[in-house]
Amino acid sequence: MKNNHLNMNFFLKQKNLLWVIALLLIANVATFIGVVIAYTDKESSPEKDRNLFFKKLELTESQKKVFIARKALFRSINEPLYDRYDSIMIRLQHQVSITPTDTAIIRKYTDSLGLLNAQIRRNWISYSIEVRRCLSKEQQLRYDKLTLEHLKCKIGK
Repeated sequence: MKNNHLNMNFFLKQKNLLWVIALLLIANVATFIGVVIAYTDKESSPEKDRNLFFKKLELTESQKKVFIARKALFRSINEPLYDRYDSIMIRLQHQVSITPTDTAIIRKYTDSLGLLNAQIRRNWISYSIEVRRCLSKEQQLRYDKLTLEHLKCKIGK
């Protein structure tokens, strides 16, 4: 019982209580700063990702321009395909919600999705072949390695 009395007296002393509060505040602020730093370090943007990719490939300025131009062309070609893909997915989901389900329409939509996906993948391969042409052999090896790492990460999602 005497021990509990001593512990209570420790916190009743104003000086000790202020030190405990100060330590808790410091720990709280340190935790907050740690969270902010951890969050901002993991934040990425397409431009940061692209610059890091360019740096890893050790691209020249003219190679960077080729990559940027080819990527813009790739996106302009694929954007309508992505839009159609999304539109078909919405119609497909609508069909799934209808009772009775029309399997012929569902098959038609899923076949269309497969064709769109195949076209998007063919476009990606064409893009990849084109940008590899402007790279040295060493850069091509790095490009292949980085692309495979990226694809493996996406597959694991």
